[in-house]
Amino acid sequence: MRFMVMVKATAESEAGVMPSEELLAAMGRFNEELVRSLHFMMLSYDPTRNPGRWRPGQGLFKGLIDGRDRIVQIARRGRQWRLTTRGASHLADVLPDSDGGAQVLLRGLPGTRPTPVDHAVQSVDWYHPVAAEFPAAPDIAATGDRHADLAAQRIEAEQRCAAALATRPRVLGQFRRLLPVVQRYIATREEQSRDLTLAWPVLRRCARRLGQYLASSSTLGDADDVHFCTRTEVHAALTGPASVPAATIAERRREWERQRRLAAPLTLGRAPRLVGDVIEHAVQRARGTTTTTTIGAGVLVGHPASAGRATGPVRIVEGPDDFATFTDGDILVAKATAPAWTPLFGRAAAVITDGGTLAAHASLIAREYGIPAVVGTGTATHQLQPGQLVTVDGAAGTVTVHGP
Repeated sequence: MRFMVMVKATAESEAGVMPSEELLAAMGRFNEELVRSLHFMMLSYDPTRNPGRWRPGQGLFKGLIDGRDRIVQIARRGRQWRLTTRGASHLADVLPDSDGGAQVLLRGLPGTRPTPVDHAVQSVDWYHPVAAEFPAAPDIAATGDRHADLAAQRIEAEQRCAAALATRPRVLGQFRRLLPVVQRYIATREEQSRDLTLAWPVLRRCARRLGQYLASSSTLGDADDVHFCTRTEVHAALTGPASVPAATIAERRREWERQRRLAAPLTLGRAPRLVGDVIEHAVQRARGTTTTTTIGAGVLVGHPASAGRATGPVRIVEGPDDFATFTDGDILVAKATAPAWTPLFGRAAAVITDGGTLAAHASLIAREYGIPAVVGTGTATHQLQPGQLVTVDGAAGTVTVHGP
């Protein structure tokens, strides 16, 4: 109850006014409360009562999750509003859009140098191999040099900003207080995305062992078929003579193959009006003076995720099997990217994805690497052809095709 009162007070505070220290303290108290509540929920779980329904603690859990989202949303709005709106008029000359604008302050950050990890994934689906199982790991030696160059650019940009704000001590103080917070959370966001799947190698081995056991007893035709069984079916096969019909497995696999080739919609359902406005305003603010009405015919339009312009040949990457053929200067085109793809950003001239938003993995890593990115195009992997020469304008959110 004390936490929910605090959340209500946080939600009613004006964005950009609440001090960063209070927001950080609020998030810390939330984490403590969440851990205690999850522990209570696990202890109170009784599988013999009300099967198929949520257990005690559901309401509290939902309230905590809603509260967390609200805190993060206000924190994110507040930092963005204060850093971009208050600082824009003073820093426009030292952070020109042609050089990436304020995004240059978020590049080459400590702790973000690319390092290979065995648990990096291409998908959260256990069916897909993790990085340790890839046929060929991308060479990331060159990405270290780029990271060092970007770090030098960031330090120089920070010094230019400090010099430009030297005659405005109050604004300079805000800048120096907010910038480290934003930089820290940019690095934390990538770390969280990378290490969320720390247990995936073990989980895949567990699933493989189950599949191998069931295949050895002729319950399944192939060990990989375990990925197309329900938990109930696997449990029944392990504890009794039950088996899953081969026709059922084959039909599920065919449906999975069919669905994974579809172009996924950018959104599902109708978002609340306020949320929709926030997303659209963020996209338009990032796009600047360019509007969809001023974009020529035949130009692919998406979200302007990372500023800059780059021209190069299209390289459509569907998975790890394509990593070895990706070369320096290629335009990375994919449905979406994941932590296992991060080394490719060190070679790519620009990035284009079908899905994603300004906070997607492709957007964050492109900004960190200082390369243009356009995300949320919807159908780039279908409309663009391998080898086509395209120009990516990450500030306008456009992709221009040159020639057929």
